[in-house]
Amino acid sequence: MVNTAHIISGKQKILVVDSKQSVLTSRLKQYLKKYDNDVYFSPNLPPGLTIFDFCFLINDDTFIRRRNELGRWQSVILIYTKNSKKAWNTAKTIEKEKIPHVKIIHCLDAHSYTESMIEEIIWFSLSKSKEIYLSVRTHVSSDRHLHTVPQIKNNMSFTYKIFGYIEKLISKKNITLVALFAIFVYHTAFLLPLVPAGLSAHKAIKEMEDGKYKVAAQHIKDGEQYVTSAKQLYNLARPTFLLFSLAQIPDDIFSIHERIIKVINISQILQEDTHQLFSFVFKKNKTADEKKQTSDIIILVQKNVSKLEEHLIYLNQKIPTSLSITKPYKESLTSAIHLLGKTKKIVPFFSELIAYKNEKKYLLLFANNMELRPGGGFIGSYGVVSMKDLTFEDLSIYDVYDADGQLTAHIPPPPAIRDYLSQPHWFLRDSAFSPDFYENYYQAKYFLAKEKQFSEFDGGILITTSAIKNILKAYGDLYLPDFNEKVNSDNFYIKTQLYAEKEFFPGSTQKKSFLSAVTRQILINMDTVSQREILLQIIKSAEEKQIAFYLEEENLQKIIDSFYWSGRIIEPFCPSQVENCYTDFLFPYDANLGVNKANFFVNRKMDVKIHIDEEGFVHTYLNIHFRNESLQDIFPGGVYRNYLQILVPRNSLIKQITVADKPVTNYDQEIGQFKRVGFFFEIPIQSQKNITIEYKSLKAFDRGRSIYQLLFQKQTGSINNDLNLEITLPSNMFLVNQNFSPLVKHNQIIYNTNLSTDKIFFIELLKD
Repeated sequence: MVNTAHIISGKQKILVVDSKQSVLTSRLKQYLKKYDNDVYFSPNLPPGLTIFDFCFLINDDTFIRRRNELGRWQSVILIYTKNSKKAWNTAKTIEKEKIPHVKIIHCLDAHSYTESMIEEIIWFSLSKSKEIYLSVRTHVSSDRHLHTVPQIKNNMSFTYKIFGYIEKLISKKNITLVALFAIFVYHTAFLLPLVPAGLSAHKAIKEMEDGKYKVAAQHIKDGEQYVTSAKQLYNLARPTFLLFSLAQIPDDIFSIHERIIKVINISQILQEDTHQLFSFVFKKNKTADEKKQTSDIIILVQKNVSKLEEHLIYLNQKIPTSLSITKPYKESLTSAIHLLGKTKKIVPFFSELIAYKNEKKYLLLFANNMELRPGGGFIGSYGVVSMKDLTFEDLSIYDVYDADGQLTAHIPPPPAIRDYLSQPHWFLRDSAFSPDFYENYYQAKYFLAKEKQFSEFDGGILITTSAIKNILKAYGDLYLPDFNEKVNSDNFYIKTQLYAEKEFFPGSTQKKSFLSAVTRQILINMDTVSQREILLQIIKSAEEKQIAFYLEEENLQKIIDSFYWSGRIIEPFCPSQVENCYTDFLFPYDANLGVNKANFFVNRKMDVKIHIDEEGFVHTYLNIHFRNESLQDIFPGGVYRNYLQILVPRNSLIKQITVADKPVTNYDQEIGQFKRVGFFFEIPIQSQKNITIEYKSLKAFDRGRSIYQLLFQKQTGSINNDLNLEITLPSNMFLVNQNFSPLVKHNQIIYNTNLSTDKIFFIELLKD
């Protein structure tokens, strides 16, 4: 792009003052008149400048001295063609005395001035930049980019000080110091252009985190000239750095910048490919060529995800961990690498998921976790997703009462539903009564086969109300024309309940229609929002157990299980080479049987205390603090009627269970893979209760090295509550290692965290 100066408005009054009417003056007058300006020439500076829009003073010596008598000027440009020192001294005076609207140009005298030189002078003179000094070279290439000119000094006061210091040294003929200073500058000059290059990289990273890849690419491009200059300067000094084994750090800096450029470029390509892939998947009646393009894009995405992961791992290894300024970058990189690692494993199965050359059906179960059940929540609606040959064919949503109304067979319910919900029959709406989604999925399929004759599903997905709220964050306000409503993450639950409960009657389709409208608008607006943000919110929901997946494709399901996205009960195990090991296990899960949405108002906090006695037996105490903040006993809040179940190790002895400090003697107990205890209690509105369970291991730690691990599982659909862990060791046991960062004080190990997902705590001990 060529520098081009445009006069913004015509008939501006421009004065050119030159005592000799040089070639430069003639060229300036000629150029300015092309744009229909009134150009005036004077050999001497007139007594006033107020009537002129621009004043060009060529080699003038009087302006600084006479400035107070010249009135108020618009813009003055002082051009010096011979004496560079005078130009510098004038610039210092202007900056020191803060004289406004004055710019200095040093332009070597020439017999002819090229068009590009005049363009550069005019462009700088008319620009609104804060720089006041420009040095124009006598030969400027015509294809010079706008962002590379002028060569402006950004920090003049600093430069003046450096030059003054050099002059002082030379005046004292201190040749040794001058030589040392020159050597220092020679070897560190490359650092100066690295500063703006680093700022450009920082801006690019921030924009990329916000999904603005094109803006990030532009920031990197803006910094390339500085990196090029820095690299040229560094290559001159690098032999010295190699000699003293100091080249590793600057080499890493340049390689880090190169990797950042690659990361941003690949991220931009991935974003474009993902956007196109979404468009193809949702486009029906695709041609054979479009289907091939869809397959090709999936392959490209797979390759670029691997490349991106490789570059991010390199950056994570190279960026130091000891500097506080790099800590946020390290955390972001670690999170991104974790996410890409999972994405890389799933992408190869994507063609299979969207039914390449066949058809697939997936069952969606919408669980309202404001009425929490062991498997995520009350099933209020369900849907069927149809995929055919790389194409999203259809999504149908049904109200659960439509299906349950067609159940003619009697299916005995779990005892808690029979006893505390007073429900003699079991229906699809209550099917999520296991803490394991695998069991709930097959139970839901069984109900649908009986009620609607639906069968042959290729997998199931549980989606809680919280998950839909997360996904809506990517959309902002979503307009539903059928209801004349705007839905967003904040009001989705309230709006859903309004249409679910308002004027409800058996056979009502309001809720089904509302959820269908929300889903339809989510799909329609897929092209207008960030697919990256949607994917991040889906993954966040899966990580926090607000979405659970089960797929009939065995190899893919193994991967999902390894991510802990399948809502399964995890079976802990000891390392095979360690015999002296105890695996503790805690999995508390609620069942709101109050026929209300009280979980919207219920908060929980959990404390786990582990005490190992002198003999080596492990005593575990779990305290759950419930608080019901419902304001009144009407829907959607009210009394929290909870059937709480807790899984503990099979080989453990239950010592005591209390509710509000009162012992519970009548509780359900079952021994299978784990020992399960269950009991019912109520929390009135604006009340709180503590629930405790204490149990003891049946086997003690032997002397020597031992392993203790605690697996604490989070209930699908539950909120992210606080978890406090305290482990107390006896005097004859010592902490050797752990997989978390606790506060260790004497014989106590203390750790506070947020139960956003399943937690595994691992400690290595030594017993005398």
